[in-house]
This record gives sequence, structure tokens and C-alpha cells, in this order.
Amino acid sequence: MNENKKENDFNKNDLTGYENAKDSQFIELSDLFQDQALKSSVRLLILILLALNKRLGFTELLEIIGTGKGSLSNHIDKLVMNGYAKTKTILTLSGPRKVVEITEKGMQVYEKYLMIMEKLNKNIARS
Repeated sequence: MNENKKENDFNKNDLTGYENAKDSQFIELSDLFQDQALKSSVRLLILILLALNKRLGFTELLEIIGTGKGSLSNHIDKLVMNGYAKTKTILTLSGPRKVVEITEKGMQVYEKYLMIMEKLNKNIARS
């Protein structure tokens, strides 16, 4: 074994030994998570929830996810800064309400994530 290369080192450009379809999906998933905004499980959950619902109120997200207000606000801000979601304030009878919507870019990332997971599931089921 080469001294400069550890046994567990992985080079995604070197697919020698990684020709199995499952491994290529892991590479795709790894590429998707190179985006700092998607490295958090909470942000990924927010993105999935928005993809399924198109739009959710801040309070609804707070109840579903169970994080603190500040934490949720920071996660949403990170998704907004990276173009995956947008926020707007709407006026209701009970006062202003913050609403979070998924953007086209957010839907594209969700669909890519879903496609990778479906491929992984099929390949695992065949094993």
C-alpha cells in the first residue's frame, strides 16, 4: 500500500473498485452535500418539508422540526442566502406571519436528492 494513501481514503474521480451502482449513488450524494447549506440534517428536513408543501409558516416548521426559534431562523436564513428558499411576511387577522417557500433551485436540489435516494433504494433491494 502506498504510504501517502490511507486505506480509507477515497478519490471520487478514481472509480476503480467503485463501479457498483450503489457506490456511484454515494458519490452523487456526496457531491450534493458539498454545498454547506445542505450539510445540516435540519436544513435538509426543511427543504424536504417545503418541497412537499410548497410553503409553510415559521410556526408550523417550528412545531414539526422541534428546534428553538433562533436555531430555526438561522437554518432558514442559510437556505435563503443560498437560494433554496425565500421568506415573506403576510398579514393575518392575528398579526404578521412569516412564511417560507421553496424556490425553483430548492425544488431542483430536492428532486436530485430524491432521485439519488430512489436509485440507492432500488440497488439495495436488488442486493
